[in-house]
Amino acid sequence: MTTPLLTIKEVAAYLKVSTRTVYSIPFFRQRAVYPTPDSPRWYQSDVDLYLSQQTGMGRSSARAGKRSRRTKQPTPSPRHEAQERTDDVQKRGQG
Repeated sequence: MTTPLLTIKEVAAYLKVSTRTVYSIPFFRQRAVYPTPDSPRWYQSDVDLYLSQQTGMGRSSARAGKRSRRTKQPTPSPRHEAQERTDDVQKRGQG
Protein backbone atom coordinates (compact mmCIF):
# COMPACT_ATOMS: atom_id res chain seq x y z
CA MET A 1 0.00 0.00 0.00
CA THR A 2 1.42 3.38 -0.96
CA THR A 3 1.09 6.48 1.13
CA PRO A 4 -0.80 9.42 -0.36
CA LEU A 5 0.98 12.26 -2.09
CA LEU A 6 0.46 15.64 -0.47
CA THR A 7 0.51 19.06 -2.13
CA ILE A 8 2.32 22.02 -0.62
CA LYS A 9 -0.90 23.30 0.92
CA GLU A 10 -1.72 19.92 2.42
CA VAL A 11 1.78 19.61 3.90
CA ALA A 12 1.50 23.11 5.35
CA ALA A 13 -1.88 22.31 6.88
CA TYR A 14 -0.58 18.99 8.23
CA LEU A 15 2.36 20.75 9.91
CA LYS A 16 0.31 23.81 10.87
CA VAL A 17 2.76 26.20 9.17
CA SER A 18 2.66 28.44 6.12
CA THR A 19 3.56 27.24 2.63
CA ARG A 20 6.60 29.54 2.67
CA THR A 21 7.86 27.73 5.75
CA VAL A 22 7.54 24.37 4.02
CA TYR A 23 9.53 25.68 1.06
CA SER A 24 12.23 27.01 3.40
CA ILE A 25 12.83 23.67 5.15
CA PRO A 26 15.75 21.86 3.43
CA PHE A 27 14.23 18.45 4.14
CA PHE A 28 11.28 19.22 1.88
CA ARG A 29 13.40 20.74 -0.87
CA GLN A 30 15.43 17.54 -1.03
CA ARG A 31 12.62 14.99 -0.65
CA ALA A 32 10.01 16.17 -3.16
CA VAL A 33 8.63 13.30 -5.23
CA TYR A 34 7.67 15.58 -8.11
CA PRO A 35 10.06 18.49 -7.69
CA THR A 36 8.46 20.81 -10.23
CA PRO A 37 8.17 24.44 -9.14
CA ASP A 38 4.45 24.54 -9.96
CA SER A 39 3.24 21.61 -7.91
CA PRO A 40 5.75 19.71 -5.77
CA ARG A 41 4.39 16.65 -3.96
CA TRP A 42 5.58 14.70 -0.97
CA TYR A 43 4.71 11.32 0.46
CA GLN A 44 2.86 11.54 3.75
CA SER A 45 5.33 9.04 5.19
CA ASP A 46 8.16 11.51 4.40
CA VAL A 47 6.30 14.27 6.24
CA ASP A 48 5.86 11.94 9.23
CA LEU A 49 9.56 11.08 9.02
CA TYR A 50 10.43 14.78 9.17
CA LEU A 51 8.21 15.25 12.21
CA SER A 52 9.72 12.29 14.02
CA GLN A 53 13.25 13.56 13.32
CA GLN A 54 12.44 17.05 14.58
CA THR A 55 10.47 16.19 17.68
CA GLY A 56 11.54 12.66 18.40
CA MET A 57 7.87 11.87 18.88
CA GLY A 58 5.94 11.86 15.62
CA ARG A 59 2.78 13.69 14.63
CA SER A 60 0.28 12.56 17.26
CA SER A 61 2.64 12.97 20.22
CA ALA A 62 4.06 16.26 18.95
CA ARG A 63 0.65 17.87 18.89
CA ALA A 64 -0.33 16.54 22.30
CA GLY A 65 1.75 19.15 24.09
CA LYS A 66 3.92 22.06 23.17
CA ARG A 67 7.54 22.13 24.18
CA SER A 68 8.32 24.69 26.81
CA ARG A 69 10.45 27.56 25.66
CA ARG A 70 13.21 28.88 27.79
CA THR A 71 12.64 32.44 28.74
CA LYS A 72 15.68 34.61 28.53
CA GLN A 73 16.47 36.39 31.75
CA PRO A 74 16.73 40.13 31.23
CA THR A 75 20.24 41.43 31.58
CA PRO A 76 20.66 44.41 33.83
CA SER A 77 21.43 47.63 32.06
CA PRO A 78 24.72 49.43 32.76
CA ARG A 79 22.72 52.27 34.27
CA HIS A 80 21.07 49.85 36.72
CA GLU A 81 24.42 48.30 37.67
CA ALA A 82 25.95 51.75 38.22
CA GLN A 83 23.06 52.68 40.52
CA GLU A 84 23.57 49.49 42.55
CA ARG A 85 27.28 50.23 42.92
CA THR A 86 26.50 53.79 44.06
CA ASP A 87 24.03 52.45 46.63
CA ASP A 88 26.64 49.96 47.94
CA VAL A 89 29.27 52.69 48.31
CA GLN A 90 26.85 54.94 50.17
CA LYS A 91 25.90 52.12 52.54
CA ARG A 92 29.56 51.37 53.30
CA GLY A 93 30.26 55.03 54.00
CA GLN A 94 27.40 55.30 56.47
CA GLY A 95 28.13 52.12 58.41
